[in-house]
Amino acid sequence: MAIKDGSFEHEPAMKRTIIPDYYAGFTCKGASCRNCCCSGWGVTIPRQQYYTLLGISCDKKTRERIDRTFLPVLNPTPERFAEINHNHLGECPLRMENGYCMLQYRCGEKVLPWVCRYYPRAPRNDYACESSCSNSCEKTLELLFASDDKLTFETRELAFDLPARTPGLTDEDQSFYVRVREFCFEILENRTRPLTTRILMIGKLMAALDRDRYADMRMIDVSVPEYVRDIPQTYRLLLNIAGWFADNSRSISQYCRDNETYYRDGDLLPKYEAAQRHFDTVLPNQEILFEKMLINHLFMRQFPFQDDAVTFDDAFVSLCGTYLFLRYLSLSLMLPKQTLTDFVDIMAKTFRVVAHTGFEKNIKILLRNENAVDFGTLAVLIQA
Repeated sequence: MAIKDGSFEHEPAMKRTIIPDYYAGFTCKGASCRNCCCSGWGVTIPRQQYYTLLGISCDKKTRERIDRTFLPVLNPTPERFAEINHNHLGECPLRMENGYCMLQYRCGEKVLPWVCRYYPRAPRNDYACESSCSNSCEKTLELLFASDDKLTFETRELAFDLPARTPGLTDEDQSFYVRVREFCFEILENRTRPLTTRILMIGKLMAALDRDRYADMRMIDVSVPEYVRDIPQTYRLLLNIAGWFADNSRSISQYCRDNETYYRDGDLLPKYEAAQRHFDTVLPNQEILFEKMLINHLFMRQFPFQDDAVTFDDAFVSLCGTYLFLRYLSLSLMLPKQTLTDFVDIMAKTFRVVAHTGFEKNIKILLRNENAVDFGTLAVLIQA
């Protein structure tokens, strides 16, 4: 988890910022957090912020903790220069017994590296001035799931110390981004259709916009024919994909291996059906939960303009891969669980990989390796 370079030498200006409806109600859970954000996963900071920490004035105890906490990485870059050196408990050495940060308590919020100061908030000001909270934070998901109401957005005056807007972006680019994003969310929140159908409708829209960026979106045919699901095919493919993440993503390696253990022996179909029945019983509103998670994540990732999406169809493939992976892990991992809190913990931990690594790039490559990036194949897969 890293964030772009920046300094703390000036007061950020107030800007009108688009935020989700839960955003203003976010507060850190501190010691009551079940999975602290500075525990168990890699957190890196930029070079400028690392040297800022070296130069701050503080008492001897805090100085010693800072020096033990942030260490330069091998082969550093300006944006990924140093990382948190977790202690024997897997926690940041600056975390106090009450769950809060010693650096903030002793030296003030302004000296915190961006990733610590803003997380789980994700401010940006290139395609639009907006901010949201990451699904990798359990409090974010708890706020999202507090009601079944559709996620809405509002504008507030907020201040963030952000880099200048990405060079080359025009006002027209920004306007187009907002229009596309709003139309995608309108489709995803249309609960008269199954969520999988809504996701496929996004795919039809993305393909049309790849052909003609200036097409009238409301005139595009986004209707989707019926596709017959193939559970054994889908889950054999997902077992292969999860195997890669088991070997390459420490945060969810055990999740992926537990999932493989469940499906490894015997007939896939009855195991899937048993897991699905339990999942639907424990979380009868699970389609709404996935809808709200996806929309919040897509807003944070600036869908369909995320960094690694060469085309709009690339963004659609990533969306399908994200939904497939989240639901695949959810079904088996929830089998011994009984509560929404259990689901929150599973999803928050999974989003550490989905939201803060090269997941979108990797899932596209893995789906391509399985010959599963064409619309028809994706349509069969996400019915599972």
